[in-house]
Amino acid sequence: YYNNVSLPALFYKRNLNLNSELIVDPNYISLKDQIRIRGYSVSKDSKYLAYQFSRNGSDWTEIKVVNLENKDHIEDHLTNIKFSGINWKGDSFFYSKYPKGDKYSTTKSEEIYYHKLRTSQQEDQLIFKRNNPNYQFYVNVTSDEQFLILKEYNIANDKSNIFIIDYNSVNPTLKPLLMNLKEDVDIIESRNGKLIARTMLNSNTGYVVEIDPSDPYNLKAIIPEYEKAVLLEIKPLKEKIIAIYQYNQRPIITVYDYTGNLLYSLEMPVGHSVGGFSGNMDDTELIFYLTAYTLTRVVFKFNTIDSKITLFQHTTVTFDYKDILT
Repeated sequence: YYNNVSLPALFYKRNLNLNSELIVDPNYISLKDQIRIRGYSVSKDSKYLAYQFSRNGSDWTEIKVVNLENKDHIEDHLTNIKFSGINWKGDSFFYSKYPKGDKYSTTKSEEIYYHKLRTSQQEDQLIFKRNNPNYQFYVNVTSDEQFLILKEYNIANDKSNIFIIDYNSVNPTLKPLLMNLKEDVDIIESRNGKLIARTMLNSNTGYVVEIDPSDPYNLKAIIPEYEKAVLLEIKPLKEKIIAIYQYNQRPIITVYDYTGNLLYSLEMPVGHSVGGFSGNMDDTELIFYLTAYTLTRVVFKFNTIDSKITLFQHTTVTFDYKDILT
């Protein structure tokens, strides 16, 4: 507790059927500051967890790293970070940093850095920046770690550019992939050397495409656009794609193969939301949640082989919501 305030901590399970273990307790990070955990990311081999935290409500964050095998912190400590993700590649990760002025200065001139574990932040490699302060960057590393995806968004003209590094190439360097995009292209994963993306190009509702890095403007549609169903998110697997749609005020969970055949569809109740489905491409079991205005988060397990859904855990509340209508 901090000043009689309970601060959320980070727990993890080595297996879904085991009890949770405390991995990061914010109360032990500082005795004088109020610490809030803002995000976390696990390395691809599940050996390390990097987490972001802020002090006393600030938007500026810091990053520390925990060894998940023994639950000990290693010496890494990164500061002056803001609006950043943590994207692992091997025993290193990418993150965003801004020049830090006074407390009233605007947050501009984002920079992308590459941090190798057990080195100081001063040794981090600058990956990308622009002289124009109006650019914002979004970074992703595919789960097979073949591609770094870097999207830059120009606030002034409302257009974006996408660059990639192919680490399987002879000379892995940052190269342009798609430029001057007016509509969004969100690259999620790679499969067999191709990129899998959700896109709004020439679409009002979104669809799923495959992008060949050697011919990036020749997009191959995998899942078509639906006129009245908005594509919210996708989770590519090795042989299937989970796609979440919003239709008629309700979410729909669907599963497709890579030729576009619909394998499974489940409509959820009106006024509800689903989320989650994070995990590796070869996982046979994923976690997702269902929630609504009158329903606290209910967590389910989703079997990626037969699409069977089973209840995992839910929160019990003490008020009667049966007379509340959405």
